[in-house]
Amino acid sequence: VTKDKLLDRKFSNFLFEDEDKIKLFLHYTAKLSVAKKILVEGFKFVNSFYKTAEYIYNDELYLVHRHHEHKQYGKYVIVICISKEMYNHYSEELNNRRAKNVAVEQLLTESPPIKDDDSDEIYILPKQFIKGYFNYMDGTIVENPDFNYNYHSDIFKENLNNLHLD
Repeated sequence: VTKDKLLDRKFSNFLFEDEDKIKLFLHYTAKLSVAKKILVEGFKFVNSFYKTAEYIYNDELYLVHRHHEHKQYGKYVIVICISKEMYNHYSEELNNRRAKNVAVEQLLTESPPIKDDDSDEIYILPKQFIKGYFNYMDGTIVENPDFNYNYHSDIFKENLNNLHLD
């Protein structure tokens, strides 16, 4: 029986390094090529960010529970970190505009969403929000040299101002 290494101290140090300043999300994938691609291109998600990325906070029991729910999707775990201050700012702006069907993550993109074959909108979270990824089976951690949880683009504000609310 192989014990995964999620609870090793190096993983918690990697995950929770700036926990008081970030919103932390994890995404599981089976393919190393996908993990590497996300570091370079950013994180693609369809409509709802939360269908594919899981919000995490520093509680071992919670982390283990979420891990057991999601590890079936693969041994590579993408670590996504967004500044709490910026996240909360855009969340408040959306509330002020009564934009109930828009997620903050949809604003934090630098290119317009593209439609897939099912006419679903695909968004891309910039690579700067990707801290890196790890393999919970062998203990490997790969850091993104472009990572910056405080990354801000003027396009984020344009996305907010260009919302068409019904």
